[in-house]
Amino acid sequence: MDILDSQINAPSKWQTFEDLSCALFAEVWRDPTAQKNGRLSQPQHGVDVYGSPEWKPGTNFGVQCKGKDRGLGAKATKTEFNKELAKAERFSPTLGKWYFATTADVDVELQEHARTVSTARVAAGKFEVDILGWSALKALLAKHPSVIRQFYPELAAGAADLERVAEAAEAALGSIEDRLRRGSESLQLPRSNLVARASVYLAEHNIVRVTGEGGGGKSAILKRLALEHLGPLFVLKDNRVRASSLAEYLVQLGIGETPTKLFERLGRGGNLLVLIDGADRLLLWERRGVVTDLLALAARYLDAANWRMITSARAYQDRDLVLAALDDAGISKSASLPVDAIDKEDCEAVADAFPAFASLLRRNDLAQQNRRLFLLRELLKLDVPPEGRITEMDLAGKWANADQNDARLTACRTKALSQMGRWLVENPTRAPGSSVFDPEGALCLISEGTLVSDPRADAITLAFDVHEDWLIARGLLPDCDRLSERLRDSGEPLWWLRAVRLLGQLCLEQGHYVRWREVYAALEADTSIDPAWARAWLVAPLYTEASSAILDDLGSPRSRRLPADPPPS
Repeated sequence: MDILDSQINAPSKWQTFEDLSCALFAEVWRDPTAQKNGRLSQPQHGVDVYGSPEWKPGTNFGVQCKGKDRGLGAKATKTEFNKELAKAERFSPTLGKWYFATTADVDVELQEHARTVSTARVAAGKFEVDILGWSALKALLAKHPSVIRQFYPELAAGAADLERVAEAAEAALGSIEDRLRRGSESLQLPRSNLVARASVYLAEHNIVRVTGEGGGGKSAILKRLALEHLGPLFVLKDNRVRASSLAEYLVQLGIGETPTKLFERLGRGGNLLVLIDGADRLLLWERRGVVTDLLALAARYLDAANWRMITSARAYQDRDLVLAALDDAGISKSASLPVDAIDKEDCEAVADAFPAFASLLRRNDLAQQNRRLFLLRELLKLDVPPEGRITEMDLAGKWANADQNDARLTACRTKALSQMGRWLVENPTRAPGSSVFDPEGALCLISEGTLVSDPRADAITLAFDVHEDWLIARGLLPDCDRLSERLRDSGEPLWWLRAVRLLGQLCLEQGHYVRWREVYAALEADTSIDPAWARAWLVAPLYTEASSAILDDLGSPRSRRLPADPPPS
């Protein structure tokens, strides 16, 4: 039996409704200490349940539980909403968000009133508010099968597939690193502007395509929006998918239902959010069918009013792979949200959390690379902030040869990274198994979060796609002079574009200007390969942290008369 498909009743006793709300929001907020406020007959200041969401530690959210007599046809009113909100203003400490939850259905007029009030309050610097009727609460229950088992055991059998979907979503989101760390200190960046824009786009366009360079924090934006979502989630993450179709993927999760039936159930509550992290990588591999099946199913069977979708993907010059896939599925309405360097608000947050790096964030001579989220994460690993020039490929070298305070373990780690780099270049479309690696080195890389081992298959992948770029660039370095041949033999994997650009940057940063020109000429002259490779190589001077000096050197007559360079080191 399906909780979204059934005509189950809300609890008839208000005490049971409070218990249900407490259990449900403890799951929603991921706060096992969420609790009911006070005792019977004590003033509760408009809050029956409170807790601190995982994504906003130290901030209390509150819920007012309002039971209604179904037999009398009672419904919630604006007056009641406003009265309870006025009480919630007196809750101490001040709430971060307040929900008015009722066992009655909520009409459009009251929902609009809640949205209007919330918008005005946020603009005035007060906590936001929301209203949840019984239909919305049922959709929330569908996302948390453990609560269904506790309060509606007769529906537990039908909740098994939903629980597997929820577990897969939680595991995928949990694998996304969304904090900057230095020693014991950590920081989750606000990224307020991006999150707010994504929320607006999602409401207006139904589908949001988060795009940008690798390492910009696209995945973290998806994770933030997912954690704040109230309703069912379905999450695909590129390095956790090993199937070639959606049906095969669901079978791997242990779900017996067909994709059509499962998504009809998930979408029936009117609040399904689908996230596809690393959609470009899925679309470029044999796993493409998982995404295209999902898009075709959504276009054909799901009511657009019942679901939303957020994807993340790299920009491949002038190609938007997700937009093309949406067009193929007959889905025309979506919005693009570019993600780039962190803004002033985020820079100030980083400077406050890590004062020693404040001066580094203010520097304007590093081509914005000191404000790109992933590179900033790597910079924070250094003992002291660099005062001179440091490039992305310098950071790549420091990462690849990081000291483990044990010479043998350092050597094992370096060997395992070299093995991964060689595999990525020689087998672009297949994930390696554990036998490829030095066992101790692989274990070290897994424990530090660099490698991820798939528990359902003998497959090991990199946790961060920028690390993959670095290893591919270093792996292509010995074949730099025959790059076009190497690209052709490898099937021209588009996800190498950034790695090829990084290789061009490395050649220039090492002063190999003649070699850089020769490689560009060979790429441009080879009509058997995509012109995108020549363009990626050509723009390398614009992306390096030494851009100004390199462009000056490239423009000088002397750089054109230099003798042939020695091989890059």
